[in-house]
This record gives sequence, structure tokens and C-alpha cells, in this order.
Amino acid sequence: MSSIVPIGANSEVSGFPPVKRHRSAFRVSDMWTAPLHDLPIRDEIVYQWLSLDQSAKVLEIGAGSGITALRVSRQVAGITSVDIAAPNIERLQREYRAATNLRFVCADVGSPTFREKVPDLFDVVFGLDFFEYVTDPETCIENLVAAVRPGGTLLLQWPNYPPSKTGGVNYVATYSRLAELLAATDLTCWQAYALRLRPYAAALYDIFHEMPMRRLRRARKSQGNDLPQFFDETWAFRKAHRLESYKALIHSYWATLTAAMKIGGDCFQRVPIGEASLDCNLMLLAKR
Repeated sequence: MSSIVPIGANSEVSGFPPVKRHRSAFRVSDMWTAPLHDLPIRDEIVYQWLSLDQSAKVLEIGAGSGITALRVSRQVAGITSVDIAAPNIERLQREYRAATNLRFVCADVGSPTFREKVPDLFDVVFGLDFFEYVTDPETCIENLVAAVRPGGTLLLQWPNYPPSKTGGVNYVATYSRLAELLAATDLTCWQAYALRLRPYAAALYDIFHEMPMRRLRRARKSQGNDLPQFFDETWAFRKAHRLESYKALIHSYWATLTAAMKIGGDCFQRVPIGEASLDCNLMLLAKR
């Protein structure tokens, strides 16, 4: 039976071993060889709250550009990265066909057939910014927990706001609703809390990422483009060939901004959440 474990904003999570902090496995060659990607600041969540070691088998939900799986693969025994978008998985399988510990699978984590396509057990299962798009959250949670080996860890993070704000289809309105979703699983303990960028990191992120991106989004919206739910529907995926010549410049910019945001400490801080509303950038950390 799963249980709620009280936690303060800066305390260790009861029932979870201390996290061995990792840095992103960045290489200078990534500037021109890594897949074209947006600022990978959300990956700092993985490095702050998950223990990764060379013996770990990892499952990622939401392959996206592939940059997260690529860098995590350098620190673990193997990683399986799942995406619902078949064209994106086909691209990633072509680009990384020589990788020995990196596997990409096309599957829907909200489908009853998910475990047929991904039957393995994993030491770590994580997913960033995908849960708001899941149409069947109960089946999704069931599949994710079933993929975690006994003693393993599950981490989910997503912008948990009404669909009118996120463009998603799923919204966990209260702590009670979240507890209800997890009650039927065999998790031994779990904790949910809000994530925020530290003020300094947030200021840099807003000025050097969000402000330029807001201008781009407004321009695209004026052309009738809706917010996509799948990576292969994004402007970046469809226009990637036009941006290839700028890849080194774009990646250099992201690397510089990420390094600047990390000056003085971690990028993210966790904040206690209340019962009434879960309107926040929500993170769930659980143990099976």
C-alpha cells in the first residue's frame, strides 16, 4: 500500500536513499553532433533527484529530441526511451542505430498494451512534461509502476494546470485526486511537491529563453499554429533541416545559458503543496 511521506521544502525524502548528485554528461562534441534541441534545463530535475549509476537500467517516457536519453545513457547501463510519435522514433532509431545501451521504442504509456511493448523492469523510470497529455491517467500510472522493479524509483514532472493553460487533456486538481490515482498501485511510498526555478535561475531563464520564445510563439500563433501535443508536430521537428546549419550556435547558446543558471547552486527548488489545489509545476517521486 502506498503512503504519503511528509516532506519540507529542503528536507530529504523519508524512505528514499540520499541522492548521489550527477552533472549532465555534456561533451563539447555535443555542440555539433547532438540532436537539435531546446534548452534542456528540465533535465536538471533528473540530476537533482535521481541516483544514476553504471549498473542502472532506466526507462524514459517522452523521447522528444533524444538529448536527455543520449546524456543519461553515458552514465547508466542502459536506457529505453519511449515516444508515442512514430516518425520521431524512426528518426531517433536511425540516428542512434550504433548505440549499444540506448534503445528507442514507439509506444503509448496510456495504453493497456504498453507493457507488451516494454515488458522489462527498470531501476529508474522517469518522465518529464508528458503527463498532461495522457488521456487515461489511471492506465498510465499502472503501466509506469509496473515497469519499476521492486526497490526502484519513479519520477514524474509536469505542468499541472487546467488544460486551457497547458493545451493538454489531463489535470489532477487536488492532492486527494493524486492519492486516488496512486492508491491502487503497490508503491511503498510517494511524495508530490511543486518545483520552481531559483529566483536567479528563473530571471535568466525568462530573459534569455522565454522572452525570445514568446515572440516566436506569437508569430507562429498568428499563422494559425496551435500548441502541439506530440514532438513530431512541433515546429522544431518539422523545420529541423532548416536549422541544422545553426546547430552549433544554438547548442552553444543553450550550454552557456545552462551554465549561467547553475551558478551558485541547483536550478530547481521544491516547495510544499497544499490539499486544496495542485496548480503548479508538479513533481511526483515514488518508490516501489
